[in-house]
Amino acid sequence: TETKDSDTANIEHISKSVIPFLNIGYIESLINNLVRDILNWNPKAAKVSFKNVPGKKFTERLIKILSQPEYAENLKNIEDNLRDFHLLKDRVDYFKDLLSSPKKILTALENHEERLTWQIRRIYRARNIIVHSGLTPPYTKQLIEHTRDYLDIILDNLVALGSDPKIAKSTTQGFKYMELQYQSYIEKLNEKNLTFTNTNIVPLTLSQRNS
Repeated sequence: TETKDSDTANIEHISKSVIPFLNIGYIESLINNLVRDILNWNPKAAKVSFKNVPGKKFTERLIKILSQPEYAENLKNIEDNLRDFHLLKDRVDYFKDLLSSPKKILTALENHEERLTWQIRRIYRARNIIVHSGLTPPYTKQLIEHTRDYLDIILDNLVALGSDPKIAKSTTQGFKYMELQYQSYIEKLNEKNLTFTNTNIVPLTLSQRNS
């Protein structure tokens, strides 16, 4: 029907507009959380494990430790420190695998994109139910939390793009800029025969907003 086609087109348009904002820093946010949890578990031992690894932030250092063979000793230290925290050790193993190749990063981004599109559909449908029937679906509170998180990420990025040095002069420019940056990021990860090295692993996994 015409209404259904219109809804589908709206959902696709919204998804296409917001996914670059929500996906471009996705891997970085996951690794930031992992760093925080490793530091919280045993701060002193964790800081020793990060020693002698180049990087301005612990996040950059952890990316190298998990992906580059020259930091095998640092990785062993982290794993030893987590031997009594099995869930956190499992997460370290997951990220070790994730950072082993660009293809695995791409797969993670694609899977996250699918989940985001699904959530956006749920948000849009819940909005239609509320507007047209006056009923509030039981899962509305959860959807509001997701919507707020998404809006926070989008607004934070737009504010950053509009601040000095001013990259975007309008909201429209901000959305277009993020679309192009995300497209460029995916193209870099899709490069033929690309492998992660000590030099390229950080820029290819951390936020690509201003790269």
